[in-house]
Amino acid sequence: MPEGVGYSTNITAGTGLELNIIGNHCYAASGEVQDAASGGANSVLFDFTTGSYYVKAIIDFANNISVNNQTFLALTFNGVEVMAFDNDLEGTFQDQPVKLDVLIPPYTAVTLKWGANATKEGFAFLSGRIYS
Repeated sequence: MPEGVGYSTNITAGTGLELNIIGNHCYAASGEVQDAASGGANSVLFDFTTGSYYVKAIIDFANNISVNNQTFLALTFNGVEVMAFDNDLEGTFQDQPVKLDVLIPPYTAVTLKWGANATKEGFAFLSGRIYS
């Protein structure tokens, strides 16, 4: 059963917080998410819970940060931070998109948040495979 948009004859493309499942594959597309200079990873890109399967996925993240701006990115599983970045354009986020390889366990609440020290837009896309 899909976590996001249904997989019937309807078009399944779209953006939002949810994980979308099509057969043994999944995706999530955040769309443009603005962070109003929060100074931390506070703006939600993804927020979903997996089912009785695990997911092997790649998360691509990009933003429109310019020089002298800081970027924050945090991935949590069940409220526990499993990956976090806090860099300026000369660090992790210089070559965009940033690619994160992740393995998401069954029945896991997944949240991906981002932020900046200036009002900017961020985008994330997750693509992966479902294993039961």
